[in-house]
Amino acid sequence: MVIVKLQGGLGNQLFQYAIGRYLSVKNNDTLTLDNSFLNITNATGYTLRNYELDIFPITPRILNKEKYFGSSITSRIRTPLSGIRYINEPSFKFIPEVSNWKGDVYLEGYWQSEKYFCKIADIIRDDLKFSPVLNDGNSKVALQINSCNSVSIHIRRTDYIGRDGAATYHYVCPITYYLNAIEWIVKLFPDAVFFIFSDDISWVRNNLQIGYPHYFINQNYGKQSYVDMQLMSMCKHHIIANSSFSWWGAWLNKYEQKKVIAPERWFTDPDIDDSDIIPESWLKL
Repeated sequence: MVIVKLQGGLGNQLFQYAIGRYLSVKNNDTLTLDNSFLNITNATGYTLRNYELDIFPITPRILNKEKYFGSSITSRIRTPLSGIRYINEPSFKFIPEVSNWKGDVYLEGYWQSEKYFCKIADIIRDDLKFSPVLNDGNSKVALQINSCNSVSIHIRRTDYIGRDGAATYHYVCPITYYLNAIEWIVKLFPDAVFFIFSDDISWVRNNLQIGYPHYFINQNYGKQSYVDMQLMSMCKHHIIANSSFSWWGAWLNKYEQKKVIAPERWFTDPDIDDSDIIPESWLKL
């Protein structure tokens, strides 16, 4: 059995699902997701999240933690009691030994690298198909995206600019990063049309000046926030934030000639090695 602990928002949960799916396919084993951490309301330093993978047509097993490990909900498995090998991600560097992991394992970490599941990329993309049903406003945006040389821009701010939690950990991409990325795209694609997504769209309207055709997407909130990722994935090219949300929006795009620009810096701490987060075919600026 392959058990993966879920933590973080939709983008993080997708990385965690993907490594578990890879091991389950490779070992012909069962994938089980432990979502109990998402229900802990006093997880200091973490932004509270819900289980979000139910937007996709997948039906993974959900761990009954009390059945396997007793009534105490903790963030890690007591391996001697359970007989399950506990593996805690030591860093953001890719671990090549993942291919050797067999038997009953419990994985805790973020696993933010395509290298963990690139061998089954087609399976992952097939698993993670968005529902084609969109409301009228999003259907209109989808038609616009599909009718032009569309480029998504994602600007992440809300939980990156506070005093604790994600804000102490994640770097905030400066406006200059986006302006340079836009100019790089326009040199390649003079007919580019930009579709701008953000959790703080009013700030973006006031601070990002674009002299090219563009649209601000400002209609998906709460449980519908995932639709922004869906719309991003429909664009031909991408300028992502240092965010797993827009990372997946770009990765799920199947356009073979896509260009993806990502920030050179991912975390506030420059000593964290983030070199395996961005696929080699993407450009760092």
